[in-house]
Amino acid sequence: MMTTLLSLHVIVSWLLFVLIVLGFLRALLLSRGVCQVSNVDTGFNLMLAFVLDLEILIGFLPGIREGSTPIVQQCRAMHGGLMLLAAVLLHLPGFWLLRGKTKRYPQRAMAALLGVLVMLVIGVGVATGHFCH
Repeated sequence: MMTTLLSLHVIVSWLLFVLIVLGFLRALLLSRGVCQVSNVDTGFNLMLAFVLDLEILIGFLPGIREGSTPIVQQCRAMHGGLMLLAAVLLHLPGFWLLRGKTKRYPQRAMAALLGVLVMLVIGVGVATGHFCH
């Protein structure tokens, strides 16, 4: 069961990575004036937020088991906390769109998506133990 959840967690992580890169490219096109902010952006932000929320839920389920060493528990806590921060940051572009703040949306969205991407890379390093020791 735990192996299945961790495998699903990895698959959703890759899906999230691809969606973030696509979102960054869309924001880049918006900043260049190639296209305009539309309902597609709102829907895409909602989809990104849903996928990251799903990722966090799937990640916390196997992360709450007991019997690990203290360093493993510390790595799990750091990974979970970092992913919660990434979720907050990823929800911001959708919030800006829903509030009608479209003037500087492309630049803000690119910054938020780049920040989430960095957090995901660091989170993977923490989860695999590369940044915990």
